[in-house]
Amino acid sequence: MKSVVCGVISLLLLSGMAVQAGPVAVYDVGVVPDSPNKKVTVTYRLAETNTGVANVGVDISSDAGETWAVPANTYYPGSDVGPGIPADGTLRQIVWDARADWNNQYSTQMLVRINATAEEAQGGIYYVSSTKLYRMNLDGSANTLLYDGLPKSCFMTADEAHNRLLFSTWFSGSAVWTYNVLTGGFASQLLVGPGYSGGQGIAYDPATSTVFAGLYYNGLYAYNEGSAQGWQRIVSAAQLSPMIGQRGQIEVDPAHRHVYFRSAYNGTCDACRWIWRVDYNGSNLTQIIQANGGDAMSLDLVNGKIYFTDEPGNSTIYRCNLDGSGRETVMTVPAPYMFCIALKLDVANNKMYLCLINDDTTWEYRAVSRANLDGSGYEVLQEYSGTGEGYAFDLFIR
Repeated sequence: MKSVVCGVISLLLLSGMAVQAGPVAVYDVGVVPDSPNKKVTVTYRLAETNTGVANVGVDISSDAGETWAVPANTYYPGSDVGPGIPADGTLRQIVWDARADWNNQYSTQMLVRINATAEEAQGGIYYVSSTKLYRMNLDGSANTLLYDGLPKSCFMTADEAHNRLLFSTWFSGSAVWTYNVLTGGFASQLLVGPGYSGGQGIAYDPATSTVFAGLYYNGLYAYNEGSAQGWQRIVSAAQLSPMIGQRGQIEVDPAHRHVYFRSAYNGTCDACRWIWRVDYNGSNLTQIIQANGGDAMSLDLVNGKIYFTDEPGNSTIYRCNLDGSGRETVMTVPAPYMFCIALKLDVANNKMYLCLINDDTTWEYRAVSRANLDGSGYEVLQEYSGTGEGYAFDLFIR
């Protein structure tokens, strides 16, 4: 959706100001010239959009709108122009530097036009290395540092309905952090966690506004953002014995209100880890399939499949039906990477994306790779070195 509103500029030797109403998306336009300082202040409001932000541009005419050839490239710091402008009805301001763009020019027929286009989040890969959050395109290009200052973040989930990422954190309280992929700029604590330490998998169902979070030492929790109940434990560690809690990725099946998760252990575990399924309210806890190696798990709800890692080597990718039947080997991650932390699926484009480390001791060398859903076409998209164990990873698919 694109909206355009025009206002008359009183620039340099001109006087007077008028506003021509346009589409509802841009309104309350005001223009205040400052001829001595050769600058023009434009104020406006943006109507709310589904995405919450807009890309705002400015065109200027010196011939009453016949052409829009006046350069409008230079703005004072803090001007609300360009991408990522919140579309929330707040009064916004742009200050155009006419001295820089159109010095010593004159017209009695000047107009300013504001163009506001609703922005959509673009598909991309988001990953964490230690305290840093990065984004790159789905083909591995345009790798960009977005934020530095995350706590130890183990897993991440994309909430595309609200254009945000949710991070689990390890330290005491296991707070859930959030990052807006459109407005960006900072990450912040969204929720105080369910308590204890050891934040692991995290998932979100926008239909029920529910966050699901696992704790390494204390089971599986749910938090409904629309209620005042706080965190509710839906699976206890005792129910998973001899496991001690949840470890690895969590995935949800919103149509059936199921949560799939992997269990945690300390020390030696001789084939005792499982992938489990439980209803949103904690009922019908079911062991689905034994899976001892790795932490990765993702659902293909279109074809009714679970993709997951297991032995040998914590880096062999398998898939099975949602009830655990029909297990088959998909691929083994090539050396030097031998531990698949997380995997996510782009079923529409026949791709799976993997977050890898070279070993589970130093965690130093890491990579994001992808392959076709049958394991063919494997390629490394980005190699990087990380310190600490922050390794959260997910996709935005648009």
